[in-house]
Amino acid sequence: MMQLPRGTVSAMAFNSESPSQLLVASWDKTVRTFLHVPYERFTCKSTNTNHKGPVLACCWGHCSESFSAGMDKTVRKGILGSQDHIVGTHRDTVTSLGYSFCHNAVVSGSLDKTARFWDSRCAGEQSIKTLRYLSPVDALDISWHQLIITSGNDYFVYDLRKLNSPFAYQSLLQRRMRVVKLMPNEDGCAIGSVEGKVAISHFSPLHGFTFETCVSGNNDPLVSSPVNAIDFHPANGSLVTGLSDGSVTSWDYARGRRLAILQPRDIQKPISALAYSRCGHHLAMAIGDTFDTAPGLAAPTPATKIIMRPDLINFCHVGKNMNNYWWNYVGSSKEEEYTEEEEEEMLDSSTSEWLQDTPEPREITLIRGPPKDTVTALQVDPLYSEFLLATSWDKTLSVYDIVHNCLRTRYEHSSPVLCGTWGSKNTIYTAGIDGSVWSHDWSSGDHRKIYSHEDVVTSAAFHRGKNILVTGSWDKTIRIWDGRTPVSLDTDYSWRIKVPGKVYALDMDHDCLVVATSDDYDPKNFQVNGFSSPGSSDTNKGGYFHTYDLRKLSEATLSLLDGNPGLVLKPTYSAVSAMAYRTRILKCIPPPTPSQYRRVTGGFVYSSVDGSVGLIYHNEPQTTIMATYGLQQNGRFESYPINAIAFNPKIQGFFAVGGSSGHVETWHPSTTKSIQKFPRSDLSVSALTYMPNGKRMVVAYGDTFDNPSPTSAPDRRKVEPRIVIRGADLDSDQLLVQPMDLA
Repeated sequence: MMQLPRGTVSAMAFNSESPSQLLVASWDKTVRTFLHVPYERFTCKSTNTNHKGPVLACCWGHCSESFSAGMDKTVRKGILGSQDHIVGTHRDTVTSLGYSFCHNAVVSGSLDKTARFWDSRCAGEQSIKTLRYLSPVDALDISWHQLIITSGNDYFVYDLRKLNSPFAYQSLLQRRMRVVKLMPNEDGCAIGSVEGKVAISHFSPLHGFTFETCVSGNNDPLVSSPVNAIDFHPANGSLVTGLSDGSVTSWDYARGRRLAILQPRDIQKPISALAYSRCGHHLAMAIGDTFDTAPGLAAPTPATKIIMRPDLINFCHVGKNMNNYWWNYVGSSKEEEYTEEEEEEMLDSSTSEWLQDTPEPREITLIRGPPKDTVTALQVDPLYSEFLLATSWDKTLSVYDIVHNCLRTRYEHSSPVLCGTWGSKNTIYTAGIDGSVWSHDWSSGDHRKIYSHEDVVTSAAFHRGKNILVTGSWDKTIRIWDGRTPVSLDTDYSWRIKVPGKVYALDMDHDCLVVATSDDYDPKNFQVNGFSSPGSSDTNKGGYFHTYDLRKLSEATLSLLDGNPGLVLKPTYSAVSAMAYRTRILKCIPPPTPSQYRRVTGGFVYSSVDGSVGLIYHNEPQTTIMATYGLQQNGRFESYPINAIAFNPKIQGFFAVGGSSGHVETWHPSTTKSIQKFPRSDLSVSALTYMPNGKRMVVAYGDTFDNPSPTSAPDRRKVEPRIVIRGADLDSDQLLVQPMDLA
């Protein structure tokens, strides 16, 4: 029989570094670790029974480290497969936990009116920092550089880099706050209360509102069900709530509008905890008696149960034959399971509201109102996957509504726009030929210049976890700008870091920044590991790749750069491009999906203007040449540049490439095999990106002036670009390939 907790589940958390592991804390004084195998039941890998009281909070640390705390007043650290030990002790019950990955510290909140920081690397019970409040700490949440703590009628927001300067805000809720969660972009938070309401608060600028979460719409606080759990979808940013009346609902928190009822209220079994997997593929729901069922509802003590199901918001249609896929039970402590008719009833009620207005997807959709010239960059909003940005040589930035297939807004620039990326919330950053970097808030219409390079800006990338923008230019610099910095026309707040050559492309993954530069290498200013400095007779036309650790920005040294002060940061390592010609595009391998049980070796894929595609792993900086694209012309093979690379967000390692030859092809880096080919177009592929569900792809076609087809046209500027959304789903046979090299 499944080793489920005998008491109500109080907290759950997925391991961010090993997404198949689920940590479960319970009122039966235990902490259990379950291993999730897709399409199968969970298996319990370990059980910690050392707590002397109910466990109220749990969280993951690095790798397989887990932390738990509860009514025994202790904070314990456990490692999978070994004994746990006490990290710290409070004077009263510990209500909540969080882990700071950048400080290697666990944060605990307690009824003793304190929040304490504990060093996770030692077993001493002496806290390294103590925060004191006038009321008991009810809940807390932590992200990369932000910490939020609720106490009494107030909540406090901290920047972990300067804990002595918190921001204190008064709650919009009338009754006690029960749970709090920071938004994925760190721009605000959601707070749930015992009155059945959720408060949405934005930090910059400060504003917020509340909305009722009870499905019945009853606003009487005497019959409202408490909000026991909330969580944000890590990909599209939607909010999910779990109540004591048994309802699990997904919300568009920006408007307070209900998107879907994931579990109907008719079940009348309280939801005690919720947790999204790291990529948002699955939602874990815990059912158990919370002893606060609203009056008028039947409240028999239900069996403790944990249900695992995919997130409905990322799917467009569901068939009856998918019941076994939607409902994936961990098990029941009383061996109680739903009947087939009950499962079908729950599936119908939970999907009908979402599906009634959802259009059936077509294989190919042409975006209306495309730019007048070739598209240079495409990107789907990672928070709201219904919006698409497109930059173009016609000096415009366009934002499209993919769901309704319409143009939402368009910004004019003074020169062609070469790159664009989504920032936090509704912010978009663009740059181009004139070297200026612009910030656009397309919801409010705000349009500002934040800083300038001295030459063409070729690429831009935004790090959502650190909230920083990185741009690279032909002026041999990269600039790093904190997205929380106020925009000023008089002062340039960006960091100006010198690199060994012109920046052709760059991309980021976690704490790693990869920059592709030209062969303009100056040995006087840079000492690069791994290869000798080239001389005049031994130049590398393909250029170099330099990898920087974003956590070591403080080690940058000040130097004069073309007569202006600039910073020089030593790269973690550098590698020589194996291509004969310069780099055209570069993309880092994204984090692993929940189906990966171990961390995938990091690296990046890049292409050159001669049509070659290469792969480099960080631990083995040697290029693997995968293919060279081109066409047979006049009896000989002619190569053409690869203009775009995009990784599939749902299938680890698979990526698509598109180039001036008109080809779009999907590859697997480990096997270096072509997985899927699309029909060739007469126009060049200038940009492409995947939709967040990985089942559709957005492709931009246009004239890049190196495509063989439009050469006979009398006026090349009459070639109209187009943006197409097409199906890119892979069948099961295409997925049966050798897995990636695992570290």
